[in-house]
Amino acid sequence: MKKFILSFASLIFCVSSAQADTNSPADNRVFDWRFYLYSNPDLIQAGLTTEFQALQHWSNNGIYEGRQAHPAFHTRQYLDKYADLKAAFGLDYSKAVSHFLQYGYAEGRIGYFEAGASNQNNYLDKYQRITISNKTTGQWANPVYVSMSGKFAGAIDSIYWGGKEFINSHDHGRQVQYAWQYASDLQNVSNPAAWNYNWSIYRGECDNPTEAGDATDGVGYFSKSYLSSYSFNGNTFSTSSIPAYWSTDNASYSAQCGAKYTSGLSNDTLNKNVSIFSNYPANLIKVVASILPENIPRKNVPSRYEVPALYLNPEFTKFFYYKNSGVQQIPAVRDPLCSSPIGNAQWAFGEGCEALSEYDGPIIATDSANHYIGAIVVKNSPNQYKAITYAFYQFITENNKPGSDPTTRTTKIGPVVYTNSGTARLDVTTYIAVGSSFDAVRNTLIQAQTSRP
Repeated sequence: MKKFILSFASLIFCVSSAQADTNSPADNRVFDWRFYLYSNPDLIQAGLTTEFQALQHWSNNGIYEGRQAHPAFHTRQYLDKYADLKAAFGLDYSKAVSHFLQYGYAEGRIGYFEAGASNQNNYLDKYQRITISNKTTGQWANPVYVSMSGKFAGAIDSIYWGGKEFINSHDHGRQVQYAWQYASDLQNVSNPAAWNYNWSIYRGECDNPTEAGDATDGVGYFSKSYLSSYSFNGNTFSTSSIPAYWSTDNASYSAQCGAKYTSGLSNDTLNKNVSIFSNYPANLIKVVASILPENIPRKNVPSRYEVPALYLNPEFTKFFYYKNSGVQQIPAVRDPLCSSPIGNAQWAFGEGCEALSEYDGPIIATDSANHYIGAIVVKNSPNQYKAITYAFYQFITENNKPGSDPTTRTTKIGPVVYTNSGTARLDVTTYIAVGSSFDAVRNTLIQAQTSRP
């Protein structure tokens, strides 16, 4: 008999009382509804888009199928990690969930492999996901969890802290991911108030290698980007990948892009190393990336790099940027581009248009519920970049359309660097911080930029 089959009323109770019942499938140590839907795209394809629907499926089906519903707990990893549990429960995943909630958590057991498995080459094939954290055994005080999956070719698709999933990974165009655009130039670099784009040379969605995949990958399980290799141990993981061009097979971009590429892969290589600091500074994620471009004339043009972009869940509705002169709030909707080449032409499939701005200071976002996130970039070489900006993209229709799918709404923030040519290797270090207040995140970012841990 399935232990976790619930009535509508009990499901609502579970959603509202999180850890009140140590055997509840809604306990936020084993379940996050957004993470569950993003990690299991067949559920979104089947029409599941709400918290209630996600919990209902997890309670009645997902637990027994060995699905993962939280970045820090996976029944199959939990059983494989602890031989005594595997011997006691076999493949009874519901018993594994019950054990973790009733005993394992208090015993300091960890619900995932936090160090390299014996055969890492097959790890993603077996478990689909790698998670790192700044916690250690027996220390459960509000750790940060960062994870990546083969589904998105190694792009960071989850940052979880304080009971909150920060990242929107509804489809392959989101996540925390690197993407760059050849033939994209920022004018008036010395005067931030006059920043604008030279649209005459902009081919943004065409020459646009994108770490997680291309536009036709949608919400599926597979990416057209290629994850060449990966490794992980403790609080660090590394990936090497070949990103796909975002618009290779998408007819919606044909007017802007002209002839399509014969191959979806960009022939550029992205290497990155992701680590979380246990103590100094707190709640800090460090991402060191190297982009090795294909050295061909077409890419020897001014270029723009998102290093990386952070696509946030829709609860994040307030945005601030800071610089030496102080802090300013970003308007919720700013400068919609429906009349520009990146507006109606790019969004020809009818979803609307974007609001786009770039600022000369880091952006921090909040859900107004004590969850804040921001990112800052540092120069690895003094003369490597033409400019550094911080992008704010709000996807207007998705954020404002009444009754729209809550898993699709998103706003993007993150650092951007510009170079004079896209054929040179680009090395860049980015720090991402989460915290319970604006000042906590800002101070962590400033500390990281100064000390470069």
